Amino acid sequence: MDILIKSFNRPYYLDRCLFSIEKHAKKSFERIVVLDDGTPQQYLDKIQEKYPQVVVTKSDLYNKKSSNLTEDFKGEIPISFWVESAKNSSDYFLLLEDDFWFTEDLDLVELDKEIFKDNLVFLKLFWLGNPKLTSKNVIESKSIYNIIKPKLLTRNSFLYKKIFKTYGFRFNDLMKFLGLYKTERNLAYYHIYSVAGSVFKKDYFVSLWKNNTGKVDEGLQIQNALEYLKTNLNSKIAHSKKEYFQTGFSTSATISDKKYKNVNLDIFEANKFLNEAWFNNKFDVTSSLPKDILETEIVQILNNADKTGNLTSEWKKWHINFKNQYKRFGCKIV
Repeated sequence: MDILIKSFNRPYYLDRCLFSIEKHAKKSFERIVVLDDGTPQQYLDKIQEKYPQVVVTKSDLYNKKSSNLTEDFKGEIPISFWVESAKNSSDYFLLLEDDFWFTEDLDLVELDKEIFKDNLVFLKLFWLGNPKLTSKNVIESKSIYNIIKPKLLTRNSFLYKKIFKTYGFRFNDLMKFLGLYKTERNLAYYHIYSVAGSVFKKDYFVSLWKNNTGKVDEGLQIQNALEYLKTNLNSKIAHSKKEYFQTGFSTSATISDKKYKNVNLDIFEANKFLNEAWFNNKFDVTSSLPKDILETEIVQILNNADKTGNLTSEWKKWHINFKNQYKRFGCKIV
């Protein structure tokens, strides 16, 4: 089973991710492939030096992005790169992002055999401690995972779009008034989909990106998942019995969807200082595992870089808001 890691301009988190794979996945994977979309070359060289077994690939947008890591960044999303990388991977692959890390041992060779035998197309291994993101409707219990049948308000992709995505003609207001639209019912669709921290069957993953317009649209991906499951009736979905990953909330690659009132953080400036500290061996990124990077580490680096304290102050406010964004719908963030 291959491990695919989406990566952009945070080599310090990528280092943690790869370190955790070596510790917890042992040698039970076929390949580790970093799908990089703009991390400056000197940082990738250091990653390659530390982890020579890793294959680093670059998107067609790499040069454009790596040379424009500023607040003016208006980056395209490398969807075609992700899809083509999936097509060139093993039939089942584990998808991670650079700010994910293993917290438990997992034998991917044995897992690959089991999920093939059970005809799984999707195995969720990560849900941030939020029970709303996993299904209790178990139809068969296995050693590592439970095969589930999600309780969805509708399995019809057209109705899903109308209820959860359509805003014209006040349709959603009507659904809420009738008691059909609830946050829990929307989150139930994440029983069949996730951004990362899951094992995907190749053709299932590829199908999720049908009809995309170059933008990440999770609603569209869920619609595509419903269409796939309708067509492939023997396909099964499973959730692991315990979580195998955590993800970071110390920084973000961009903040286009993480802007908060009265917070003015230049995330590219912050990442530039963190990247350089890591590159110069002045940033200990693995000692805090299995927890996130220590806040004190981030603060020390940002204070040294910006003596006014403004960057640190804005980062602290942003950090709190970022974590609260997920806590509000039931995730357990330390």
